[in-house]
Amino acid sequence: MVQIMRLCGFAVSTLLACGLVGLCHAKMPVSDKSIDERAFELSKLRQSSTDGVIEFSSAQFDKYTSGRRRSYQLVVFLNARHLQDKPQLHLRELREDYGFMAKAHRDRFKGSESEGKLFFTEINFEKSTQDVFRRLNAQSLFIFRLPATLNVSPGENIKLKDQDMLKPETFAKSPIEVNDMVSFVREKTGIDIGKVDKPTIFQAWWFPFAALSFLSSILYIAYKVFYADFMKNMVFYALATLFVYWFSVSGGMHNIIRGMPMVTIDPNSKAPRYFMPGQGQLGTEGFVMGSLYTSVGLAFALVVYIAPKAKSASTQRIIAYFGLFTAFICVQQVIGVYTWKTGYHWRKYI
Repeated sequence: MVQIMRLCGFAVSTLLACGLVGLCHAKMPVSDKSIDERAFELSKLRQSSTDGVIEFSSAQFDKYTSGRRRSYQLVVFLNARHLQDKPQLHLRELREDYGFMAKAHRDRFKGSESEGKLFFTEINFEKSTQDVFRRLNAQSLFIFRLPATLNVSPGENIKLKDQDMLKPETFAKSPIEVNDMVSFVREKTGIDIGKVDKPTIFQAWWFPFAALSFLSSILYIAYKVFYADFMKNMVFYALATLFVYWFSVSGGMHNIIRGMPMVTIDPNSKAPRYFMPGQGQLGTEGFVMGSLYTSVGLAFALVVYIAPKAKSASTQRIIAYFGLFTAFICVQQVIGVYTWKTGYHWRKYI
């Protein structure tokens, strides 16, 4: 009987000990390495990156993409540094926005379970990475998602679905904005990065001091200009008035608002064209016509105000005839341009 009781006590003690060991083991944190060695390495590479984007070499791309399944997803930006200076591609702006998105993801999910589920990477087109672009059948530069379930074999072609690619030509506006990238990642990966704050000059620590210095300089310059001697000279105001009138009748604001070019190239002769037939008007044509209008006004001012102040009658007649002749020539030029553009001829009645 005693032996039976001893055996029962030993069994109960063993079960309790096993339960405590299992409970302690369940509470022990599982290391990242035991989950996925490659995810742990990618996390280290991301932390060492300035903006959270991991730049892959050809060997690294094979290492972190190969396999039937992965515990993480990859968003890859196909880049080309030698093309970043071409403004029509907007590569520099795209890369900056991509880095802002990657940094926002890294900061938001740092220390959480989703930290190792998504990584932002890039591959630059170089001689050593041409094989990767060939395997992706990349005819252009774009952003794509590599699903965790996509089977990738080293050296073999990778077939991406159209819905997993974010190409600039799919958007009406260019370049692709950072909000478009965030929406693409949220839709394809299920991870919401949230709002991405792009740093601006107004957030810089030195901006208040620079703004204060600029405003102080403007006030000082305005004070000096207002009390300068030339501000008391009526000739300055007369010239300023003439400039405003000339700029207005020349269609200066029209050129600015509509973005009218000063000159175009004739498609047949390849020669520059300053006047446009029909109802259109180039910038040069507007300023030429405005100069003619201003010349007519100055010619009549010469006849009305300057000629009477001459001492001799002959001098008065010379100034008056010169003013009338100048006005007549300018009006004839305006009428000639109007007739050429519209086809209507003016009738003269004497």
